[in-house]
Amino acid sequence: MSGATTVQQKARRQRPAGRPRPRVPIDPRIRDRRIAVARAQGRRRLRILLSLVGLLGLLTAAVAVVFSPLLDVDKVVVTGEFHTSAGSIRAAAGLRKGDPILTANLGAAERATERLPWILHARAERDLPGTVRITVTERIPVGWARRTAESVALLDGDGRVLGDAAAPPGGLPELVGGPPVPAPGHRVARAGALRIAAAIPPELALQIAAVQVVQGRGVARLTGGGEIRLGDLTHLEAKFAAARAVLAAVGHPVAYVDVQVPSVPVTG
Repeated sequence: MSGATTVQQKARRQRPAGRPRPRVPIDPRIRDRRIAVARAQGRRRLRILLSLVGLLGLLTAAVAVVFSPLLDVDKVVVTGEFHTSAGSIRAAAGLRKGDPILTANLGAAERATERLPWILHARAERDLPGTVRITVTERIPVGWARRTAESVALLDGDGRVLGDAAAPPGGLPELVGGPPVPAPGHRVARAGALRIAAAIPPELALQIAAVQVVQGRGVARLTGGGEIRLGDLTHLEAKFAAARAVLAAVGHPVAYVDVQVPSVPVTG
């Protein structure tokens, strides 16, 4: 042990101070492996860089296409409208000429259009390259309510106020009673009378002038005088069918037709 130590000490004393230790030769196989690893890492970084450049190019091209004048809104075509003008529907939809058609929020346009008093349903679709088509379904009035001495409000089966008219429309009953009528687009609290009005068959529409609910019992007043007593608001279709059959059979004005039990109608 002491002999080996002495040899090492002698070797250190024989090497001049400051001279670096001689390098140990690297195994060629290890050197080649290191070179191969470095090259592989370089190729991988190059592929990543090229992928990023390609992706950036695609994004740039996509943005250019989306905002290209060739794919902007040139016109908005409206179909299905009757009581509401196409211009009002376009304005409500908020789709402006020149907007990028691919990013236009058609869902928001549909919801905004359906807030118009008469519109029940709206569907907006892209027709590339530059047309948006809005198809609407309007609500159907089932009756009217007096707003003032000079105007009436049209109501649908949900109680939504559709709009005002100067005179009562033919073939629709007046909904008597209830609170004041709100502005178009809002709803009235006349659920019972609305149920009766919505159940009137077309064959009786011109014979019924008004409907009313008094203490939970429905009454339909006839244009020629007299009334149809409906009782509670169940089985309205059957009750109106019975009333129609009785009126057709009698052939003359009556004071009332009681169809509270539709299978056993009573007249007076």
